[in-house]
Amino acid sequence: MTSSPWNTSKVRETAERASDSGPSPLLEQKSLRNLFATAPRGVEDLLAGELKMLGAADIRPVVAGVHFRGDLEIAYRVCLWSRVASRVLWPLFQFRATTADQLYDGVVAVPWEKHLDGDGTLAVSARLRDTPFDNSHFVELKTKDAIVDRFRERQGRRPGVDLDAPDLRIYVYAHYHEVTVGIDLAGDPLHRRGYRSRGVTAPLKENLAAAILMRAGWPRLAEQGWSLLDPMCGSATLLIEGAMMASDVAPGLDRRRFGFHGWREYDAALWNRLVREAENRRRSFPEDIRIVGSDDSTLAVEAARENIRQAGFSESVVVRCEGLSLTQPPAGAVHGLLVTNPPWGHRIGGSDQVAEIYSRLGSRLRSAFGGWNAAVLGPDEETLQEVGLRWFKVNKLYNGPLLCRLAHYRISPSAG
Repeated sequence: MTSSPWNTSKVRETAERASDSGPSPLLEQKSLRNLFATAPRGVEDLLAGELKMLGAADIRPVVAGVHFRGDLEIAYRVCLWSRVASRVLWPLFQFRATTADQLYDGVVAVPWEKHLDGDGTLAVSARLRDTPFDNSHFVELKTKDAIVDRFRERQGRRPGVDLDAPDLRIYVYAHYHEVTVGIDLAGDPLHRRGYRSRGVTAPLKENLAAAILMRAGWPRLAEQGWSLLDPMCGSATLLIEGAMMASDVAPGLDRRRFGFHGWREYDAALWNRLVREAENRRRSFPEDIRIVGSDDSTLAVEAARENIRQAGFSESVVVRCEGLSLTQPPAGAVHGLLVTNPPWGHRIGGSDQVAEIYSRLGSRLRSAFGGWNAAVLGPDEETLQEVGLRWFKVNKLYNGPLLCRLAHYRISPSAG
């Protein structure tokens, strides 16, 4: 698979037709566009499955994302419902450029006043691949200058720059001699659900936590009434994502703002309809499911409880301050999934402690969790072998830039 956020064959085709007439708008039949959703490496197939469920067409996974075709409603649905996507990119224009002047001319020719108010704010992110441009920061600055100059010349005013919370986050992708400019509909990355008010050292991103649960089969297990437990829960990200899945809560439902909210083509009526639909789908937390976490850090437990409260699950998700040796299944939970991300040395603890943590986890699984499934994240298979149990499957995932493994176990009923 190759990493490319745009359909480069379409880019080349369009750019060749328009090389003498400036940037070409990406208008396609029946309002469908070639869109791109980014995701952590290792979960592209999960994202592709979500896109299919959300009604996208022509789905094609690549490294760190998925190409698909969809209209504005599908793009909004991905922002609202995808549990593993990071961003949703909406292309606007394409043009050819091999020099700084051509880049500037291509960007300045785009009718940005249709997309951003002259008193608004913007931020620009660029990705380069096999292109004459060798500095993404330079491309970002040149793009920003062209947009600002267009507003100044045509309206006598200029948008400002806000790298943290812009009205419009603009995306530039340069591939060979072709440049695509578009809008990041997510704005802030989609893993920022809005419930995490307090964090701990080295927390899992929410979309990676969701991917771990999906790899472990939690949505299906929750429907069967299984329980969920994390004995080293940190700020409770796995527990909260698990509760959201069990209650059919759209992961973007409580976010106050997306990148499209500052776009002049924002369709408020459409978005509000989708939000109401998501609110109506949200169901009461299943009474037969127990979701429990623990941690031996009082600060982590305090952060976990606050995040659980912010997510609206204070009455459904329980977190205790206790060590791994005291962890046990919730009362009456015959079957369940233990899922956890133990400390593994890159940012927490020392390497000499890692093997002991995984070994103690394995001992506890054998002594108290007979009949359960387990999914354990680790830096490599050597570390996971310290658990002392034979896994039946291992997935490769990326926690940021770090390659890690997710091992899956079935604990024999006679083990408990």
